[in-house]
Amino acid sequence: MPADDLNTIGFLLGEAARLMRRKFDDYARSQGVTQQQWLVLIALMRQEPVRQVTLAQYLEVEPMSLCRMADRLQAAGMIERQPDPADRRVRLLCLTPAARALLVKLRRHGAKVMDLATEGFPPDHKALLMNGLDQMRLNLLSDRADALLAETLAEDAQAGASA
Repeated sequence: MPADDLNTIGFLLGEAARLMRRKFDDYARSQGVTQQQWLVLIALMRQEPVRQVTLAQYLEVEPMSLCRMADRLQAAGMIERQPDPADRRVRLLCLTPAARALLVKLRRHGAKVMDLATEGFPPDHKALLMNGLDQMRLNLLSDRADALLAETLAEDAQAGASA
């Protein structure tokens, strides 16, 4: 495959995201947090209080994997488990003040990484990029996106039958 075929939106977007994540992760590690842990903390920041199973689905990890991560974060004083007022059997994950302070630092560094990544962009290009990425996200969450797999598998089956 020629190298030019790799210059697609998907490839470039994935590569930029990978590089930004690496630069962010270097700082997070210096603060004593692994990539998996900061992903949990950031997801919690957006959704807390939240049931473990719901957070596992959001993060696309197995509930037992999240349970182990939550145990480590709880031992480190970053999260706490509180009773769910709607169901006594369920515990909700919540951030601690220590986690909130760490997230302030992580977000500050994340903003610096984003500033570096978009250095040289005119301000209107940043807005266009944000709008375009948000539209991509919405498109991929749509019902049409759910139908893509079945459509492609049907095309593959038909192509295989005629071959």
